[in-house]
Amino acid sequence: MRRPSRTSSAYGEERAAMAEPGRASIKEQRYDRQLRLWGDHGQEALESAHVCVINATATGTEILKNLVLPGVGSFTIVDGNQVSGEDVGNNFFLQKNHIGKNRAQSATELLQELNSDVSGNYVEESPEVLLDNNPSFFNRFNLVVATQLSESVLLRLAELLWNSNIPLLVCRTYGLFGYMRVIIKEHTVVESHPDNKLEDLRLDKQFPELREHIQSYDLDHMDRKDHSHTPWIVIVAKYLTKWLNEQNGQFPKSYKEKEAFRQLIRQGILKNENGAPEDEENFEEATKNVNTALNTTEIPKGIEEIFNDDRCIKLTEQSPSFWILARAVKEFVANEGQGSLPVQGSIPDMIADSSKFIKLQNVYREKAKKDIAAVGNHAAKLLQSLGKAPESISERELKLFCSNAAFLRVVRCRSLAEEYSLNTFNKDEIISHMDNPDSEIVLYLMLRAVDRFYKQYGRYPGVCNYQVEDDIGKLKSCLAGFLQEHGLSVVVKDDYVQEFCRYGAAEPHAIAALVGGAAAQEVIKVITGQFVIFNNTYIYSVYCQQTLCTTALFEDLISFLVNKDSGVNLKRMSVYVILALVSNNISGQTYVRDTGCIGLLLQLFRTTLSTSEINLSDEDTNQCYQLWSSVCSTLCACVNNPQNEYNQNICSSVFPYAKEWLESCTKPEIVRPICSFVGLTVANNSYVQKYFVSVGGLDTLARVLTRLTHDSSMSHSSIKLAIAVTNTLDACIADDSTIGGVLTKYHTVSELLKLLSNDTLDTREKISIILTIGHCTEVCGKIFFLYQSLLNCYTLTTSMV
Repeated sequence: MRRPSRTSSAYGEERAAMAEPGRASIKEQRYDRQLRLWGDHGQEALESAHVCVINATATGTEILKNLVLPGVGSFTIVDGNQVSGEDVGNNFFLQKNHIGKNRAQSATELLQELNSDVSGNYVEESPEVLLDNNPSFFNRFNLVVATQLSESVLLRLAELLWNSNIPLLVCRTYGLFGYMRVIIKEHTVVESHPDNKLEDLRLDKQFPELREHIQSYDLDHMDRKDHSHTPWIVIVAKYLTKWLNEQNGQFPKSYKEKEAFRQLIRQGILKNENGAPEDEENFEEATKNVNTALNTTEIPKGIEEIFNDDRCIKLTEQSPSFWILARAVKEFVANEGQGSLPVQGSIPDMIADSSKFIKLQNVYREKAKKDIAAVGNHAAKLLQSLGKAPESISERELKLFCSNAAFLRVVRCRSLAEEYSLNTFNKDEIISHMDNPDSEIVLYLMLRAVDRFYKQYGRYPGVCNYQVEDDIGKLKSCLAGFLQEHGLSVVVKDDYVQEFCRYGAAEPHAIAALVGGAAAQEVIKVITGQFVIFNNTYIYSVYCQQTLCTTALFEDLISFLVNKDSGVNLKRMSVYVILALVSNNISGQTYVRDTGCIGLLLQLFRTTLSTSEINLSDEDTNQCYQLWSSVCSTLCACVNNPQNEYNQNICSSVFPYAKEWLESCTKPEIVRPICSFVGLTVANNSYVQKYFVSVGGLDTLARVLTRLTHDSSMSHSSIKLAIAVTNTLDACIADDSTIGGVLTKYHTVSELLKLLSNDTLDTREKISIILTIGHCTEVCGKIFFLYQSLLNCYTLTTSMV
C-alpha cells in the first residue's frame, strides 16, 4: 500500500528547461521556497519586472530587500535626498560613511549585494523634479512604489500612473503605524490560490468516462487486497449510487443525512472470520471525505460576475488574454460543458495501489485535456474575429486558465483622486466604522490630518521635541478642519492627536520592516498575477495586538491545533498567529500560559518531528519541519522580550527532548532553533539554568561544540553553528558560573580558543566567544587561557581601543 505522490514531472521539466545549463541546481536552491509558491512562470514574471521605488527610506529599502532576495529583475530608486544621521539610525542599508552622499546611490550599492542576479539603478532626483521635467520617465516601470511622499506630490504621481495604467503602491510608516494603498485600475488573477479550495470530483455530475470507470469496480466480488486498495473516490461514488436509489435521487445534504451516508459506507467494510470489521483505511478515508466528495458542481457567483462583465461581453482588439479566455470559458460552459466549468483534472492523494490510483487520475486528466482543447477552440475563433494571432495565447496560459477557471478574480481599485475629492470621498464608509472609537479608520483620519499640517506649516507635527506641546493644538485644529470640510461628525480622542505629535513623523525600523514585508508581498502578487491583492487600504497598528489578545481567540487557535482534521499548513498558520500575539507583548505571554496554549506548543515541539534522521527534501517532512520551526520561534517569543520567568519555567519541561535532538541530529536547521530556544529559556533564570544542567544539557552542548570544532572541513556553516552553540552555552552559565564546572572535562575553553582562532569571525562573534571563555574560566580557574586568548586577539582589542 502506498500514498501516491502528486509531484508533477512536467513541473520539474519546465524548471530544468527554464534554467541555464549548469545553473539549475544553484537557482533551485536559492529560490526553492518561492518556486513552490508561484512556480516557474511566476518566477519568470518576477525576473522580467522592473520596479521603481521612490525614496530610499527605511520603509523603501525594506520593500526592496524583500524584492531583491526573491530575484526581481531590476529596480530603480528615485531619491534626491542626501543621507543624514537620522537615516543611518533607522535604515540597515545606509551606513555612517554614506552621510552626505546621495541616498538612492548609497542604498542601491548595499541592496545589490543581496542578489547578484538583480540589476539595481538609481536616479539622483526628487520625484517632483521628474514630474515637472520628465513625466514619461515613470512609463518604463511595471509598478511604482511611493514611500513617505507628501500629499501634493503623491496626488500628481498617482494621476500620471492611473492614466498610464501603471500600478502604484503607496507605503508609509508613521511612528507605530503603517499604511498601504493599492491604486490600480484593473488587476486580473488566474491563480488566486484560495485557502478553501475544494476538489473538483464531479460525483454529482459524473462525465461519461468517470461513470464508466466507476462502474468497472465490483466491490461485492473483490478479494480482500483489491477491496482495501480501492480509491475512496470510487467507494463514495458506489455508495452514493446506492443512496440515491434508496432516497429517490436526493443527495445527502443535512448533517444527519451525511452521517447516515457515512454509516452506509462503513457497512461495506469487510469483516474477518469473527465478524469484526477489517482495518480498511480506504473506507475510513471515504467517510472522512464525504463533505469533499458531495461538493456541488456549480459556477461560483464571482465567476458568473466575470462572465457578465462588459469586458467579457464586449471584446476588442485591445482586450487582454484574460478576458478573451474568460469569454472562451463562458462559451464552453454554454456548449460542451453543459453548464459546468472545465474539469480541473487533479485528484487528492489517497490510499490505493499505484495501478488503481493512476487509472483514476488519468480519467480526470484526460477529461481535463478534452475540456482544455474545447476552450482552446473557442479562444482561437475569438482571436480570429478580433484579428489577433492564434499564438498570442500560449498553450501554458490556456491550461492554467482552465484549471483555475473556478478561482478567477478581478480587482478594481478607486483612484487616489476619487478618494481625495470632496465629491467622491467615501464618507459613509468612514462613519460606519466610527462606532468603535479605536477603529483603525481613526488612524487614516490622523494621517490625513498630519498631511494637512504639513501643507500648512511645511513640516510634520512634533519633529522637534520643543514643539510637541504647541503642535498638539495645531494638529487638533487641522483634524477638526479636515472633519468639517468632509462632513464627518465624528469624534477622535485627544490621545491620538497627542500620539501623532509624539511620533514626530519618525519611521521606526521595526514597523518599517513589517510594512516593507507586507508591501513586497503585494508587489509580487501584482507582478506574478497570483494570489489576490487587497483592495484599497491597509492600516497596521501595533495596538491591534492588544485588542486581539483575548481568551476567546487563544481558545479558537487551540481548537485548530488539536483538531485531527487540521492540516499541517493550518496548524502552522495558527502557530504564526500565536507568535504575532505574544511577540513583545506581556499580555499575549500571559494569555498563552493561562489558556494552556503554551502546553500545546510544547507538545508540538516534542511530537511534530521524529528525532531520528530526517529528510528535509521530502515534501511532507519539510512541511512538518516548517511547523516545528514556527513552534520554536513562538516558544522563544513566549519567554523573551520581555523576559517571562513563569513561561521559562514551563518551557524548561522539554529540555530532555531538546537534549535528545542535539545529541542525535547535526543538521543546522534543527540545532540552531533549539539553541535559540534553550538560550532564551535559561537566560537570567537560575532555577531553569540549574535544571538544564541537571538533565545533562550542558554536557550535551559541550559535546556538540567539540564535534563542530573538530569538523575537519570547519565549513562556514559549522562555524556559524558553533557560534550559536557558544552563545547558548554562555546563557547557561553567565549568571552562575559555578554550574559550569562540568565543562572542565570537555576542555571547553580549549575548544573555544580553537574557534576564536578562525579568521572568518567578525568582531561581534569574537567578543561573544571571549565573554564565554571569561565565564568558563571563573569556575575552571584557567585564567591563563583567557590571557592567551586575549593575546591571540591582540589585533581585535587594539582596534577596539
